[in-house]
Amino acid sequence: MSLRPTWQAHQTELARAQAILDDRLSHLADSPKLIEAVQSNDRRSLDEQLEYHESQAQTLESLQDKKSRILEAIDRTSKGHALAEASAALDEASHALKDKRESVLMAEAGVFWLSHIETHHRSKVGETTMDRAQRLFAQFTHHQWTLGAEEQFYGIQSTDKKQYPLSQLSTATRMQLLLAVRIANVIQNEQGRCALPLVIDEALATSDAQRALSIIDNLNTLAFEHERQIIYLAASDYECRLWESVSRTEPHTIELAPSPSLPKRQPDFEIAHHTPIPAPGDLAPAEYAQRIGVPSLDRNRRIEEVHLFYLLGDQPSLLHRMMEVWRIKQLGTYEHWLSNAQADQQLDVKQRARLQRRVRVMHRWWEAWLQGHGKVMDAAVLHAALDDGVLTPATLPGVIEAAQEVAFNAKALLQHLETQPITMGNKRRKIAVKKRQALLNFLHTTGHWTDEAPLTLSECRQQALRAFSPAPDDAELRELNALIDRLEAGCVST
Repeated sequence: MSLRPTWQAHQTELARAQAILDDRLSHLADSPKLIEAVQSNDRRSLDEQLEYHESQAQTLESLQDKKSRILEAIDRTSKGHALAEASAALDEASHALKDKRESVLMAEAGVFWLSHIETHHRSKVGETTMDRAQRLFAQFTHHQWTLGAEEQFYGIQSTDKKQYPLSQLSTATRMQLLLAVRIANVIQNEQGRCALPLVIDEALATSDAQRALSIIDNLNTLAFEHERQIIYLAASDYECRLWESVSRTEPHTIELAPSPSLPKRQPDFEIAHHTPIPAPGDLAPAEYAQRIGVPSLDRNRRIEEVHLFYLLGDQPSLLHRMMEVWRIKQLGTYEHWLSNAQADQQLDVKQRARLQRRVRVMHRWWEAWLQGHGKVMDAAVLHAALDDGVLTPATLPGVIEAAQEVAFNAKALLQHLETQPITMGNKRRKIAVKKRQALLNFLHTTGHWTDEAPLTLSECRQQALRAFSPAPDDAELRELNALIDRLEAGCVST
């Protein structure tokens, strides 16, 4: 039997296998290590490389699937509402940004204009323009605000003496400030010559009715007493009606480009009328205080917020006039009025000096009355202690519970924590000494704890009446003691 056919068949298979091997090796030209392992028949190395490449293939497949899902999500989103909503939000934000930019530019322009006027009046006319502007601004705001200036103008609120830059003033108050400065600058530049006309464009549109009426009243004074022409430009009849309500005569009105398609109608506004303050009549000071609702003194309020009754309770006619005519009810506003040039027209020199001395006595007494009394504490203060790391989430509920038991008295709370356990979770334990000291330091820093001893009312009186120069006479001293009597009556409940 011949083996040639068998040999030929094997040769053919071998040639075919060699061709397949050569083809596979040609694809592995960039992997010499793999070719070397194949040629040396290193099965272990080949198995390791196979495992590695299979792992990489699975990772590649996973990434390709993720890419496909992302592309599909993008396609769905672009065809749905999400993209449209995002585009609308972008448009809205763009418009808001544009409006904000215009507002900032307008504010900056106002600041620049004011700075220019301030530089001009300081270099040319000293403080005269500033004095006029301060007086007008005080009149426009019923002495609720004072005008100040350093590098730029700012407003000072009479009740708390805080300074507010133009950017932090309300639109109405800022417009009143601008108007006061503008009018003061015009008057000063006239240098006593013929009064120039004032052209004002919608200066009252953003003011509340009461402030607008105050400004109109002052503009009327300029018009009639100084024979000055005032041209006011208005976009509606709102300001016309305001002007008519306080003008001595009906202002001459010229309608520009009237529109027949817009018939005249009653404007939708209501002027808030002032509720008259009852006159004292024959009422005793205590009865009058009760009738007009004078509040008790509160250590947590500023002295500038104290009712004017405590200062002028023995002069009921003057008190009533300040509240009814000048609309002044608080000490801070009255202090500003008293230091203003308008007081010169209402009071003689001696009366004004005595009233200013009363104000100083009130400040001295108030300072003495506050001594030894920290600010009132509440749960919010203890939560702030938690935020500061003084208390912990475990101790806070128990400390608040203990504070409630002692009516949130800081000193009583610390004494309670020193002797009594508090609730901590499911147990009751005394708070650690270090934690009590940390809480004491925190309350001291925030003003809720003071190491000073409180003064008696008698000691507060002596502090308030300490040396004056010149010394008050017996009559004035009796008045000052009566003032302190009213203050002591107002703090009985505290």
